[in-house]
Amino acid sequence: MQLLARNFDVTGVDKDLGVVQSARLRGLQVARADVYDLPYEDDSFDLVYCSFLMLWLNDPVKAIGEMKRVAKHWVVCLAEPDYGGRVDQPAELTELTRYLAVEIKEFGGDPFVGRKLRSFFNENGVKAEIGVHQGVWSIDMLRNQSGQEWGNIERAAERHVDGAPLRTGKTVWEEALRTGDLFQFNPVFYAFGRKA
Repeated sequence: MQLLARNFDVTGVDKDLGVVQSARLRGLQVARADVYDLPYEDDSFDLVYCSFLMLWLNDPVKAIGEMKRVAKHWVVCLAEPDYGGRVDQPAELTELTRYLAVEIKEFGGDPFVGRKLRSFFNENGVKAEIGVHQGVWSIDMLRNQSGQEWGNIERAAERHVDGAPLRTGKTVWEEALRTGDLFQFNPVFYAFGRKA
């Protein structure tokens, strides 16, 4: 949002008061509101977008409908992941990383939301171009993000498996990182929908 606000008139929305206050301290225009009941008139904005939001919603179809209501032209989901399409190499890591999806479900999210974007838009009468962001992290980026990513995997898996698979997985992870063979791809989908 901060990048867009440099060149466009941008209004942000979040239901978390802390997020709203933090954004306002950075000089951004942000309202505290819920995506299911946006406090704006019909056709208030040229474009309405979200990122990594549908993943956590109980009713994404309703959210897209409300976004459509306040948009003049475009409704956009910039990034929604799909952990069902995740690819890991070495293959021994696949068993552990599948627990990322399990953890998202346990926290009330939908780890397979990316593949559902077309149906959310269709149910609102909006034709959308759906795609997957290109690119995979380079080995340098994996090295930079390794601690955080392994921490996510470890937290997700530790409630479901005993210590031995985690220790083995960590050894495999670190060796693949050292040799430059570590590979991860988690598809992140986008949707660009234009109102009729």
